[in-house]
Amino acid sequence: MFFIRSRQGYIARSLGVAITALALVGCGGSSKSSATASLQWSLFDLSDSAMSQPLRCADVGAGAVVLSMQDSSAGTTYTKTFKCLDYAGASDVVPAGTYDVTVTLYGDPTIYGNTTTVLDTPPTTGAVLVAGPNALLLTDFLVNSFVLGWSISSGGYSTTCASAGAASVELDVWFPGQTTPTAYSLPCDSTAVYGAGYRAATMAIPMGPYNVTWQAFLVDAQGTDVAPGTTTQPYPVSAGAQADLGSVIFSL
Repeated sequence: MFFIRSRQGYIARSLGVAITALALVGCGGSSKSSATASLQWSLFDLSDSAMSQPLRCADVGAGAVVLSMQDSSAGTTYTKTFKCLDYAGASDVVPAGTYDVTVTLYGDPTIYGNTTTVLDTPPTTGAVLVAGPNALLLTDFLVNSFVLGWSISSGGYSTTCASAGAASVELDVWFPGQTTPTAYSLPCDSTAVYGAGYRAATMAIPMGPYNVTWQAFLVDAQGTDVAPGTTTQPYPVSAGAQADLGSVIFSL
């Protein structure tokens, strides 16, 4: 899920540009008072401003998409939960009328350990559901992630993961309120950046804003450190920018 791009996509959407605006179009002139709403969704890395490379739910750790529709007059809220990997779904039957519509992307409970981790929520929009089926425009979720670069030095000279006997980089992140960090494992021989070592991204993280503390370790296949870990560092995660932690050097 790693791309290096600008944050224009998320900012534009937040300002109301029709990137993920939800507009409902009625189908048919049925006299029935009940309606349904269908939607489709795609996932993109936050910095993919062109939205040119869709991501898979499994690649970012996304588990569910929840459609919430609040009746503007009655105040009743109707919700429907879909599996992210279905990429499409339809609501149950609801009364025709005007609704405030919210679509939320949640993290996979098997990865995040809960059902409440929100990866992205496009702005709520008003919509009119007419009798019969109604189609929502495609929803584009944008997901953030921690990005880390690293290089390895031995005796003052650059070396490779294989030569260092390193299998992965463990990135430990303390989210707000955590006393035990969330550990991410990044393959040591991830995408190499010419002249700048290696670089990789974690699974998706909550969009922010919030502050975290992080530390990185170079480890072998058994999880044993092969070089001293980095110092613990703070990082402010914002709502509109890739959580790029920069680059570190592991010295053997």
